[in-house]
Amino acid sequence: MTCLFHSAFVAMTLWGLRQRIVLGFLGAVLFHWIGNMPIFLMNWNVGNLGAGTWSIFVQCHLVLLLIASAALLLWLSQGVLTFYGRRACPGCGSHYDPPLLAINLGRSRYERCPHCQKWHWSNPAKA
Repeated sequence: MTCLFHSAFVAMTLWGLRQRIVLGFLGAVLFHWIGNMPIFLMNWNVGNLGAGTWSIFVQCHLVLLLIASAALLLWLSQGVLTFYGRRACPGCGSHYDPPLLAINLGRSRYERCPHCQKWHWSNPAKA
């Protein structure tokens, strides 16, 4: 669970590099805080609910956070929001969403164009 949670936090920050870095970083910090706060509340026994009730609440919370993290990563990886933006094929000139399979080198990527079916180094498309 921890690996998936922290992958989602990093993904939010990386999304922020393309959109608004402060918003992405603050979203990751907020998401991390939401994940940890029930654990602190359980340790402080807020509301005198007892260890049993708090442990059930925390477990349910972690499952919901796991689902939210997986949904966020799936959403970001399926092109709804992409880390690399639309790409311009140097061969045929068409614009396309980047595939998941590629070799990354900064802003350039070695990937297959879905239109001409050729592998090439691509750069972000001009808006």
